[in-house]
Amino acid sequence: MKYRFWSVEKKAVSEQGQDEAQDNRFVKLVNSIIRFAVQKKASDIHFEMLNPEKMRVRIRIDGELVTTMEVARKDYFGMISRIKILSGLDISEKRRPQDGSFCFETEGRKIDLRVSVVPTVYSEKVVLRILDAQTFLIPVKELGLSFENEQRVRGMLNQANGLILVTGPTGCGKTTTLYSLLKEKNTQALNIITIEDPVEFHLEGINQIPVNERVGLGFSEGLRAILRQDPNVIMVGEIRDEETAATAVRAAITGHLVLSTLHTNDALSTVTRLLDMGAADYLLSTALRGIIAQRLLRKLCPHCKSAYTITEAEFGLFAFEKEQVLYRAAGCEKCRHTGYLGRKGIFEVLCLNQSLREAIHSGASYEQFHSLARGNGLIQFSQLVRNEILNGVTDVTEGLRVMSYGNDETSMA
Repeated sequence: MKYRFWSVEKKAVSEQGQDEAQDNRFVKLVNSIIRFAVQKKASDIHFEMLNPEKMRVRIRIDGELVTTMEVARKDYFGMISRIKILSGLDISEKRRPQDGSFCFETEGRKIDLRVSVVPTVYSEKVVLRILDAQTFLIPVKELGLSFENEQRVRGMLNQANGLILVTGPTGCGKTTTLYSLLKEKNTQALNIITIEDPVEFHLEGINQIPVNERVGLGFSEGLRAILRQDPNVIMVGEIRDEETAATAVRAAITGHLVLSTLHTNDALSTVTRLLDMGAADYLLSTALRGIIAQRLLRKLCPHCKSAYTITEAEFGLFAFEKEQVLYRAAGCEKCRHTGYLGRKGIFEVLCLNQSLREAIHSGASYEQFHSLARGNGLIQFSQLVRNEILNGVTDVTEGLRVMSYGNDETSMA
């Protein structure tokens, strides 16, 4: 479905006298598209050419791309040039990828936009990542953790040292969670330093270092430099290689609280991944405080979701009872006829106790570690998704999509 974009554009332009003063159609058009995306709580804006004569603009809402408008060829190139000017990029360069950023003011607040430009067969594709502090920088209590999991997370943060990892697939909200944890620790008594690629938001009171590979400043180099800055809390944007993993673990056992992210399917497979990356089991068992694994689940639209009795095919998927009444997506104007409206985070939170540390140190199998973790209160994604389906928050289709990332069942030996 396409939005009736132009009616929104006219309203937005009329509210901003600065556009009329500049009398530039490309300025107005780009501004209107950004305002529209912010109003719809989109995370990204895509400008792309489908063929030499057809161009479109799409925005990502609740994880899904939706076409908002098609534009004429001359307007497309004008918009790309305008975006490059705003983000300080080379307008004449069309052969190489370029990255930039700029700040945009709308609805009385400032929005940061990160810009990526890449050359394609027909022209250039531009993606704007919308970084809205209003929806991005939220306290821990608003992340959507259960009461028990929130207490576990706060218990991890109260430690003076150790390693806390936030894990999950791309686009699941890891950075949002990481920034929430940083905000929780941000006091005048602590020296907090981060190394990020890129710095998503500037946080007052926190020293943030951007990765710059061109001058040899990667995560591992930045982390080593941070350790000479008398830090209390260190945030590493992502553990990508063996050297960064080893340095993060060493930092965690030498008096620093280290926060970072990792791409893994669930909490349990995170331990396996770190061991595979070369982390020594005896060091990891001492350093690791806890793991927060997360995914984003699309919620059913409350205005149109429909009840039904489960089918034979669905019966065994999440251990449902026979004749169980569930809900599924339908579609209406309020949800753009998708059947879904908004998203919700679901979290596996694993706190390390003595038995789990001993299991890591001794090279226990996945099954042994799984049993100990369940005994320590870990609720896994399969159960979390099942609960959301039974409560009518989402449907089986979305549950299967979220679970399609899979679970690693390998030995930690």
